[in-house]
Amino acid sequence: MRFATIKTYAGNIAVGETAGILTSNGVVPVKSVNDLKKTHWSTDLFSMICKDEIPVINEWYKSGGKEELEALTKITVPFDKVNYAPLYRNPGKIFCIGLNYQAEADTINDTAAADLPGSFYKPATSIIEAGGTISIPFLPEEVDNSGDYAKEVDGEAELVVIMGKECKNIEREHWLDYVAGFTTSIESTVIDVFNKGLRKLCISKIYDSHFAFGPVMVTPDEIDDVMKLKVRTIHNGKLEAEDYVGNMIFTPDYLVSFHSKIMRWMPGDVISTGTPKGAIIFDGDTVTTEIDGFVPITCPVAKEKRV
Repeated sequence: MRFATIKTYAGNIAVGETAGILTSNGVVPVKSVNDLKKTHWSTDLFSMICKDEIPVINEWYKSGGKEELEALTKITVPFDKVNYAPLYRNPGKIFCIGLNYQAEADTINDTAAADLPGSFYKPATSIIEAGGTISIPFLPEEVDNSGDYAKEVDGEAELVVIMGKECKNIEREHWLDYVAGFTTSIESTVIDVFNKGLRKLCISKIYDSHFAFGPVMVTPDEIDDVMKLKVRTIHNGKLEAEDYVGNMIFTPDYLVSFHSKIMRWMPGDVISTGTPKGAIIFDGDTVTTEIDGFVPITCPVAKEKRV
């Protein structure tokens, strides 16, 4: 099953965001399904995850709901009219993994860790939607000694795991029992800052717009084998890098289990699992994440507007 959050409009003005279910024709808003079927499912994806409604809706979907949705063409938003929002805007944790493929580590002449994952957080303020603009940030003098725009920003294609249940100390073989779904991200890094040393890692990762999140969440039953998915970074329409999830140094099952032994996962938490290799992006560029079987996420790049 596939979920998205789409923007709603009054005339030409965006007035809100609502959860929807993908069909072959477009996106059916959950609110419209509730109105027709007299169901009471949440109409935002974060609440659906936190209330553990995804498995219930998925069971209905697999037991005839899919065919019902396909027939609801009058309340379906066609794909050419869909404007995606981020899947949701306030996850409790945005957890990311650095240098999770050796090829990515090679780009900075580093050795990818083999003992523990290189983990870090991003704030919710870094979230943007598919099609949102990734900013080349203006760096204050305290950061770059000159007060100017960043000279190198890396746009990184990644697979994202979305947690569906609260859990602690789970084993690798049970990881999917706690996963609501998967999506795509473009996770960005200000290389100017990153190159200043490990203590600056946080500052290199937390800029507004540097976590493009979505546009579609795919439930685990839709994926035959997560490890066989291929992740691609596309820069200005050209392939920059690609690799299989199974070639990660720390695969998603390990990441979910390992981190659960350090902290408690909560519903809606996300973990962006690392990139095969990012692309250095500039004003006027585009960057895309493509993963087999997923709706791609593409974002333009522009210098940050200074107020």
